[in-house]
Amino acid sequence: MIVDDDANLCETLADILEEKGCRVVVAYDGPNAIKEVKGQHFDLALIDIVMPGMNGVEALQQIKAIDPQLTTMLITGHTTLDDSVSEAIEAGVAGVLYKPLDINAIVEMIESRAEAPGLPRIDLRRYKVQPAALRLIPEAVARKWDILPLRIEDNFLIVAMADPNNLYAIEDLRALSRMEVKILRAALIDVRGAINLHYRAAGKIEKELRQIISTAVEWVEADDRISSDLIAQAPVVRAVNLLVSQAVKDRASDIHIEPQQDHLRVRYRIDGILHDTLSLPLSVHGPMVSRVKVLASMNIAERRRPQDG
Repeated sequence: MIVDDDANLCETLADILEEKGCRVVVAYDGPNAIKEVKGQHFDLALIDIVMPGMNGVEALQQIKAIDPQLTTMLITGHTTLDDSVSEAIEAGVAGVLYKPLDINAIVEMIESRAEAPGLPRIDLRRYKVQPAALRLIPEAVARKWDILPLRIEDNFLIVAMADPNNLYAIEDLRALSRMEVKILRAALIDVRGAINLHYRAAGKIEKELRQIISTAVEWVEADDRISSDLIAQAPVVRAVNLLVSQAVKDRASDIHIEPQQDHLRVRYRIDGILHDTLSLPLSVHGPMVSRVKVLASMNIAERRRPQDG
């Protein structure tokens, strides 16, 4: 909650915080701020000291009386502390913010308050996500609730959430997955980055690859030689281009196209860690590898000896 009689400051600050995923309520004076606190819970209240009528310290004292657990910060344009700040400290203020405000510091405070105590926190940049878990939750739902499905374990869906206290999100996940949900906490910025990384353009790539499955099967069964017409087909060209362009966006150093017993696994190496990206029909392996060979000026007919491109 932002409490300030400066409408321009409130609007600007609210827009910035909402873009970073925060829910923001604005009150332009102390009485309205007190009314809001009586009606709902807030993780953080930013209160300007100088306001007409009830000043910030008076508002703070009444707010803390209503919700002692609410983190409160005073906002001031003065560079030195005065007697009013001493009163605020006695009332339980967490600190003082000086104008111009440091938005990143405010976001970190909000995220730290949103994290439920006792839940383990993970580093999503080094976490290997199961594709099967991702398939249970649509990308739109993951973005709506700022969650990332991580893995399936003993009929539990393990997810990373920016707000582990969001019961609506947990119930939504339980209904979609038909599993019980276990929560691991992670920073909001990490969750959103991981959503971009793991959901990315997979749908577009799979759509392109479905178009070449039937052709790929005919290619495998027909001859050992690889047709240049097959390689030049648009779907496989677009699919490989999508794989490479997404790897560049994700700052991947390697793309691994790995045939398994019953499927084709595609992985990106990011920050030294291999991340599962796609699980595809094994029949598309030949056309994809052939397209890569063409891009690297390799001999597409040579399939036994290693080549440098």
